[in-house]
Amino acid sequence: KGSFSVVDEILKISIDDDHVPEQPSSCEGRAALLSSSKQASRTFVSSRCRSEYGEMRYCVKELQPNEDPGRAWSAMVDLVTETKILSQIVHPHILKLRAVAEGNPLQPGYFLVIDRLCDRLDERIQRWKKSC
Repeated sequence: KGSFSVVDEILKISIDDDHVPEQPSSCEGRAALLSSSKQASRTFVSSRCRSEYGEMRYCVKELQPNEDPGRAWSAMVDLVTETKILSQIVHPHILKLRAVAEGNPLQPGYFLVIDRLCDRLDERIQRWKKSC
């Protein structure tokens, strides 16, 4: 949980090729007609949801509910900015952006699917110190 967002592990990804929602409203039903490259991307992410060790690979990041309209707007802009940055960076030590919600990113319900971190930075630093 961050200052403006909530991150939850994705336990399963199911692709429903026949489902086309009329009005996207929840994380579960936001798929729409996709081009073959988008469909291939969805299949790739779905088929690799678990690592070879059985750990979940992805998480969903979305905004926390916020009563203050000013903070809510600022949080939406931050999440859109994060989306833009992650979509442009390719580096082995930076989380990969795997998917985003369809529709207007400045509306409630917008989310990102990103790689899941298996540990926190402070834990990783301690492990590195022990290995040196």
